[in-house]
Amino acid sequence: MNTLLFIAAILSAVACVAHGVLGQKAPVQPMLQTDISQVSKLELAGVWHLVTLGFGLTSVALFTSARAVEPSAALLQFLVWQFVLYGVAIFVIVIWQRGSLLKVPQWLLMWIIAALIYWS
Repeated sequence: MNTLLFIAAILSAVACVAHGVLGQKAPVQPMLQTDISQVSKLELAGVWHLVTLGFGLTSVALFTSARAVEPSAALLQFLVWQFVLYGVAIFVIVIWQRGSLLKVPQWLLMWIIAALIYWS
């Protein structure tokens, strides 16, 4: 078993659960209680949970790759770029909005997962 991929899979699975459960409580639920249109509320909640599903599917791909004798290099390269760009997006948004990188540290988790996959 590839230990680095296994750790990346665990971190991605933790991100999936945290995003789905904690994210529903913190950013999603308050947004659903605002005065924006019903369509916008449904779209925001839907997109939020599409990302949650993405983390879940990525976790499955990483767990499968961790157990494979020869994991797909193309898949792993794709996943590295996915997590690098997730981190960049969060980092840029936080900086752009003059937020605190310490209060929104998800960018770091994304880059750690990317590094683990890359070094595997």
